Amino acid sequence: MKDQSNSSNKYRDNDKEEAMSNKQAILAGIRYVITKQFPWKLHECLEAVEKEKKDWIISWLPGGDAFKVHDADAFVEQVMRNHFQQTKYKSFQRQLNLWGFERNTKENAERGSYRHPLFIRGRKELCQEMGRQKVKPDMAALREAAASVARKNGSFLHLSSDSQVPSMVTLSSGSTSPMSSENGDAFQS
Repeated sequence: MKDQSNSSNKYRDNDKEEAMSNKQAILAGIRYVITKQFPWKLHECLEAVEKEKKDWIISWLPGGDAFKVHDADAFVEQVMRNHFQQTKYKSFQRQLNLWGFERNTKENAERGSYRHPLFIRGRKELCQEMGRQKVKPDMAALREAAASVARKNGSFLHLSSDSQVPSMVTLSSGSTSPMSSENGDAFQS
């Protein structure tokens, strides 16, 4: 990789620097590669909408620590299609939730606004420190889906003791004893 002496180089030139966080790189004045994740795109969207004088659709709140979508239909038609790869407002809201934005539900002028401690007007670089939350699978729904497939395919559902993820086993014709769990119970569907 390249030497760090030239300020136009990326900050990753050896193992020691690869461990450096984006925040440390910002504070050290070192350039780094920016990937445009959802919060970064949202920040750019808010900047663009303000320049285009469409802040009646979506805008920063006066404090600069929250934003609000004022007209969801206009947002979908005029803004989302240009800034996000989404066409449904519910998908946009889901992204906000996955990225840790909190919705204001209090009865005040800011009701319906969203905020995140690292999403600040004029501080787009802080978006790089935001993390997307992992979605945990709904195990009950997973088991029910597996059982449904098992019924359709002539298989049965087996839940091993070391895992909560069901496994599917198809019985060969003529087989009379299904696989059972360690306690002797079969999970026949």
